Amino acid sequence: MRKEEYIRVFQLKKKVRENQIFEFLDLTVYARETAGLVGDENSGVDHLCRIFAGESGYQSGRLYIKGKIQSVWQQKDAYREGIYRIHRKSQLLETMNIAENLCLIRRWKEVPLSERWKVKDFRLHLLASEYLEEWGMKIDTRKYPGELTAAERLIIMIIRAEMCGCRYLILDHVCAAAIEENAELLSWILLCLRERGIGVLTAESRPELIEKCVDRMIIMKEGQLVGDYYGDEYRPQTVRKLLTGTIVQTGDRKKNADRKRWSRKLRQWMGKEPLTLSAGEILGIQTENGWKAFLSNYDGIREEGEKTMNPIALMLGESRQYGLHEDWSRCENLAQYSFPQVRSRVGILPMRVMEYLYRKSWKGTKEEDKAWETLEGMSSEDKFCLALESLRITQPKAIVMVEISPDMDVVHLETFCRKIKELSSEGISVVFLDPPQALVRKICQRLLKMKGTEVEREYSREETQRFS
Repeated sequence: MRKEEYIRVFQLKKKVRENQIFEFLDLTVYARETAGLVGDENSGVDHLCRIFAGESGYQSGRLYIKGKIQSVWQQKDAYREGIYRIHRKSQLLETMNIAENLCLIRRWKEVPLSERWKVKDFRLHLLASEYLEEWGMKIDTRKYPGELTAAERLIIMIIRAEMCGCRYLILDHVCAAAIEENAELLSWILLCLRERGIGVLTAESRPELIEKCVDRMIIMKEGQLVGDYYGDEYRPQTVRKLLTGTIVQTGDRKKNADRKRWSRKLRQWMGKEPLTLSAGEILGIQTENGWKAFLSNYDGIREEGEKTMNPIALMLGESRQYGLHEDWSRCENLAQYSFPQVRSRVGILPMRVMEYLYRKSWKGTKEEDKAWETLEGMSSEDKFCLALESLRITQPKAIVMVEISPDMDVVHLETFCRKIKELSSEGISVVFLDPPQALVRKICQRLLKMKGTEVEREYSREETQRFS
């Protein structure tokens, strides 16, 4: 079969500050081919993957896509040509289940007419199950990404890219964990991609991880192509010698990368001794010097039998508009904690996702069609419900509420307590800092009176009902 060229670089040069990444690099990858790209941190493999995906530029040389030279090459151009990159920071939306992650990724005009009614009628689980069956996958579409293995998460992202029109997929250092968990499953998915006419470039630092999954092995060292093997030509001993023979590991890049590496930050309380809290418990805490001073002393709430409970969400009171933004639309306020930096993720369309989340949360009410209206005209009860839902969909283990108004009317108080009890029934703990007496008597299961970081007195449920 004649090979069809998909991406080719000719005499490519790239320099970052004083560091020469590539110098006169020539390389071609083909459609319907599963290729492995191997090299250490000084080889330039990462930079090359980003250049292919339009996420990084270069100083000189030529880039050809399907035989046509590209004078300007950006990420939007790569998407148009069907080139997608999945990298270490790529992830599914943790606050949405698998069906929602798969089915809310295409522009409306790209959704086939036969599928539109399923999206409109919230039959996403049916639609997602059909997609997964096409790939021979049996995954419960009601699961959330946190319940999946590394291999399953990667496969969902691969399927999602294919649904967006991917014709050439770059897997940039994301296969190691998936291969160690379930190499056969990943090999099967790569085979399915090839049968669908999709080319794959798998970049890794260790050749032994991908040698059984690829048809071609490309070896890079210090910005140069030093080996290119097909099928039976590949010899592990030769590749290891190429990678380790004369290379000098300075470690400078790794140190810089370690300094820049960050993990998703959770709201935490700073301190040493966490409090003990049962799942779903409603706890009141009377502080000595105000809630801000109290939060500066504690690093978390400990669930019985577990380490510090995270994530812990903080909700402000009515005087602070419950943390909502007056100049934002209702669906933007609802989604403010759900997907930060969403615009940089492959295939996710923020406006459609925000509107979907809002309609799903308010389905069957008069508020359902007001996704893009501002907060003007919303009652205090509705604002509270909106703010609470914006935190609930992030799946916290505990919500800390502060600055609660002591002047709530009876109707508002009843709505407030009903929503708190719903959170408790879902296993989400609620902590009130300096709660009003009416709230303590009505809903708190336990009350702690603090003096600094020490518990001065603890009130049981029976005592809180008589609290004054």
